[in-house]
Amino acid sequence: MASQYADDADISEVDTGLDTDVDIQSELDEEMADMDTDTVDALSGLQAASEQVAGSTVEIAGLARVQSDDMHTVTNEMTNLSAAIEEVASSAEQVAVAAESAEEAAEEGEEAAEEAMEAIRAVADAADSMTSGIERIGRRIEDIDEFVDVIDGIAEQTNLLALNANIEAARAGTEGDGFAVVANEVKALAEDSQNEAEAIESTVDEIKGEMAEVVDEIEGSNDRIERGVDKTEAAMDHLSEISDTVSEASAGVSEVARATDEQAASAEEVSAMVEGAAEAAEEIASEADEISEAVEEQTNEIGSVVESLSDA
Repeated sequence: MASQYADDADISEVDTGLDTDVDIQSELDEEMADMDTDTVDALSGLQAASEQVAGSTVEIAGLARVQSDDMHTVTNEMTNLSAAIEEVASSAEQVAVAAESAEEAAEEGEEAAEEAMEAIRAVADAADSMTSGIERIGRRIEDIDEFVDVIDGIAEQTNLLALNANIEAARAGTEGDGFAVVANEVKALAEDSQNEAEAIESTVDEIKGEMAEVVDEIEGSNDRIERGVDKTEAAMDHLSEISDTVSEASAGVSEVARATDEQAASAEEVSAMVEGAAEAAEEIASEADEISEAVEEQTNEIGSVVESLSDA
């Protein structure tokens, strides 16, 4: 009997142990079921987040490519702008060179006008000196004319004296013949002197007339020279104004050329920076594509795990 009770007790303990094992297994199954549910939920959320990240990454890649394209467009425009600015700078430099040449030409013209002015003044001074000399010669000729008048008067008086001597010699008869011969010689000499005096006076009158014409011409030349001096002075004033204006324009154009060169350099720097940004955007797009592919692959793997867990 004792042995039977012992066997019954052992069987009871075994049954109790089996029941306990069943309970534990049941609890484990419930916990595993709960864990699978939580895992599926977590993985589903992770899958959704991964899909959202993948979508955002694709969108970022698209935006990066659009930005890269825009950057390339801006780069092209900046390159064109830089080329245009460089062309303007080149034109400005050419204008500056032309302005400098014009300034030099104006200065040379001003110097030439000053030299011409000095030459004209020298001619005017020479003409004045010539006029003064002719006037002095005219006064000397007037003196000669007066001398000729005196000689002419003396010749007339001598002629009268010779005539009177001939009259007195005729009264004296033969004794006055020698005196008459001398009187005739004196008369002839007086007539010759008077004729020469008249010829000299005629020549002096011609010289005086020619000198008067020369003086008139010189005075007319002096008037023209004075007008030329006035015009040359006015031209010099205009050339000086032109030189000053061209000098200011040359300085302004040179400043514009320098500023344009600086703008061209700045445009090139901006173009290089934009090109760098475009390259960076392309790199971002490439990296975003890689991230998107990795996330998509991870999402697919998560989906497979979720599906297998759900089927279990």
